[in-house]
Amino acid sequence: MIRWSCHNDNFGRFPAEVSFPFIRKLDYDAVDVSVRSAAPLAEIIRDPEGLGDRIRTLGEENELGLSELFLGTMPVKGHNTMPTQPAAEAEAFAEAFEPVFRFAKRAGLASIMTSVGDAQPDEPFEQCFTRAGRVLEKLSLRALDYGLKLHVEPTRTSVLNEVPRALEMMQIAPHLGYTLDLLHYQVNGIGAEESVKLLPYSGHLHIRQAKRGVGKCVYEEGEIDYRILAAEIVRTGWEGDIASEFWIDDAMRAAGIRAVEQNIIMRYAFSRMLEEAGRTKGV
Repeated sequence: MIRWSCHNDNFGRFPAEVSFPFIRKLDYDAVDVSVRSAAPLAEIIRDPEGLGDRIRTLGEENELGLSELFLGTMPVKGHNTMPTQPAAEAEAFAEAFEPVFRFAKRAGLASIMTSVGDAQPDEPFEQCFTRAGRVLEKLSLRALDYGLKLHVEPTRTSVLNEVPRALEMMQIAPHLGYTLDLLHYQVNGIGAEESVKLLPYSGHLHIRQAKRGVGKCVYEEGEIDYRILAAEIVRTGWEGDIASEFWIDDAMRAAGIRAVEQNIIMRYAFSRMLEEAGRTKGV
């Protein structure tokens, strides 16, 4: 089954009580939950079960599935920490995730997306890369103990900035999954025909348009050939959540770009591509 999800920060950083009903009115099936707004990380750490109950209830009241927790880096002893950093090997890093796992399980989320991290200037690349793999495999196994899936997003600034590197990471961390967003490769001129090689390892997808040198652009200017992704989804029988992820800044707003329009256009266009590729509507 494929569900259409929507990042809850797309239309502003509002609490879940505001964003969830609006997303449901836009006819989405599910919601991606952000720690920047709907589920603040400080609240997760303070009361994971209480906040989990509240988010679960809001999802049920608005008939929205709870898809992925949008997490990013983790604060450890006052510092934002990524798996590529030496501090991530300390037990404190794994311990910091425990309330996050407890919250996500209680809320009924399907997965958690954290950061893989970037290369460290004072260490060889392979050392950072291998460390990240070991740390993420440990966290992925712990997530499975809670009935959750741990994902990272291969981004243009991370140690997964090339498809071969992302494929190599799967050898070190086989229980890890990807949140695949084609823009991170397109912006560097790597097209969908290459990035779809990561689909078998991806449990969650982001959709929005981008072009070389520009990480986010209006749909009609986009260079990502989503027909390639749609065809591969149908060919492989991939199932999961596909999340619209397009929010605007002040410059985009001044240019007349509207987040609602871009998210709905992208969802509609990609749903048609899936149907044209042979996916039965509604399945």
